[in-house]
Amino acid sequence: MFPGAVCLVLHRGRPVFQEAVGRHGGPDSPAVEPDAIYDLASLTKPLVTAMCLLASLDRGEVCLSDTLDASLSDEERRIASPALRRVPLEALLTHTSGLPAWIPLAGQAQDASGARTQVLATPLQNPTRGVYTYSDLGYILLGLVLERCQACSLDALFRARVTEPLGLASTGFWRSADGGHQWSGAAHAQAVDLRRLVAPTAFCPRRGRLLTAEVHDSNADVLGGVAGHAGLFSTAREVGALAELVRQGGSLGGVRVLSPAASALARASRLDPSLGGHTAGWFCRPNGYHVGGDLASPASFSHSGFTGTSVLVDPERELTVVLLTNAVQCEGKRHLRFRRVLHNAAVAAVTDLPWRLASRG
Repeated sequence: MFPGAVCLVLHRGRPVFQEAVGRHGGPDSPAVEPDAIYDLASLTKPLVTAMCLLASLDRGEVCLSDTLDASLSDEERRIASPALRRVPLEALLTHTSGLPAWIPLAGQAQDASGARTQVLATPLQNPTRGVYTYSDLGYILLGLVLERCQACSLDALFRARVTEPLGLASTGFWRSADGGHQWSGAAHAQAVDLRRLVAPTAFCPRRGRLLTAEVHDSNADVLGGVAGHAGLFSTAREVGALAELVRQGGSLGGVRVLSPAASALARASRLDPSLGGHTAGWFCRPNGYHVGGDLASPASFSHSGFTGTSVLVDPERELTVVLLTNAVQCEGKRHLRFRRVLHNAAVAAVTDLPWRLASRG
């Protein structure tokens, strides 16, 4: 199912279960520790891109009704179709832009600039707001919008507004630099110490090596390791903190990152149910990608990553469940069912907790 994993269950913001199991890879690889760092893949979307966009709403820097056109250069406007230029940020955020799910940038684009050009040149497949299509491309463009709005890189923006204020030392990107990969996280973190905690993701035939402290997603790799759709690395504890930030109304431990109003956008669907369910960054009912299992409340929301990562947040149960794995090393998709089984067990345990505590006197 996966070589190893770390699971964290939080109830009312406090850890009630944490377990590290298995190994980083083969039988001779290190055992997984609770502070192991994993490639989060698409968890980047809600934890970085949506979070930073909501923080920009708070500051009056963007509006969800703003169109992509407002953030493009004259040359980029010539590349993008008129229909794409008219797409509002909210449609990119909720996967209703009309863009396709994915295009291969690796092998076609030579660098990040070329990759973004290819995304901008991609025609819409559907009318905007007409169809829900989970799209990496939309979040790549949101990352571009944030960088233009702030005149800084996405990882620098995330560091300044989220990880450093919260003191999250093990959450960040491994940016391509000088033929290698440089840690781009909180300033007080030491990359040399963090590297030994990173669980190898998988062997990449295109790059000819086992990927460790290097983004697995090929399109994020072409974009330099930092992208709006993928690239973030973190631990279960720190992912749990970011999820709890949203559940608790935008602040954590006395540090406010989002206003209550902005964080509320991440907890409720922005779509007509006929299209599906998606908040400002997260899957929710009736979205088939939502990994709530059978017992999570209708208020629950979640996200998952291709590498084998997932987060479930259930505000009604005051529950957050984080599962980090490198399941992409293994054949098959048994971990997809395991997520749902795990979430069922967590919800059942938490809802039974008051009775069990009372029965113990």
